[in-house]
Amino acid sequence: MIGGETIAAAVRVLDEDRDLAASVAADRRLLAERACVASVLVLQRGRWSAGPNVEDASRGYGLLILRGLLSGRVGLRGGYGAELLGPGDLLRPLPRPYARATSPFDSNWAVIRPARLAVLGPRFVSRAAPFPELGAELVGRALARTRRLAVNIAIVHNPRVEERVHVLLWHLALRWGHLTQEGTALPLPLTHALLAEMIASRRPTVTKALTQLAQQDRVRPTDDGWLLTGSVPAELEALTALGGVPGADELLGKRGDKIAIDRPARHLPWRHAHELTPSN
Repeated sequence: MIGGETIAAAVRVLDEDRDLAASVAADRRLLAERACVASVLVLQRGRWSAGPNVEDASRGYGLLILRGLLSGRVGLRGGYGAELLGPGDLLRPLPRPYARATSPFDSNWAVIRPARLAVLGPRFVSRAAPFPELGAELVGRALARTRRLAVNIAIVHNPRVEERVHVLLWHLALRWGHLTQEGTALPLPLTHALLAEMIASRRPTVTKALTQLAQQDRVRPTDDGWLLTGSVPAELEALTALGGVPGADELLGKRGDKIAIDRPARHLPWRHAHELTPSN
């Protein structure tokens, strides 16, 4: 299914992304909120191809996800790798990503939940110039994305697919999960095929692994995603401790708080991640 793309009226980016606004000192924040406006791409569910608006964004900071959920896929010789992106993430889809590659590959995007992306092109860069802390925050988010990908690469090297799936779900829960009385809920519509691409496996193998995890009562499917029982795997704790990968304590909030794919991610140190484990 091919999703639609429309241009919406310009918005105040800092009104939509309050974490970005918080990077500006309080006495200058109102000026920044009024100055930093940008047009918005509205994406519907389905496959998405980068258009001319993306070219404009590539001459600035890129596209900032305000709402929604996307997956980016890169394929070579029949196999694909994928990553998951949501509010607060910055991306720069290339119109012809293979142009400078030594080997031909395919790159595409899918909109999992309807999304709104702010186009942070040259005009936005000019408007944001008096507030350099905004640029620093956006660069920080780009670096946080690379650290999450580094953890994902390490997860892929686990020889047991069952453990890859389990650790990956917890890795996603550090950002998008929330506590319940039964465990940590992960309200993401992740298909078995997408999970397989995220851990370098095949869909039938992932289906078998999820069945085994359910039998062990470590992962349960729910109406809107997954429920993870127990605590954060030691393997993930070790990975994040070594790589300085952000946790998600502020996203989780108090027991039962609902967060997720319509709020920008805060990138926090791993030292808070133990609070993901429900108390007895």
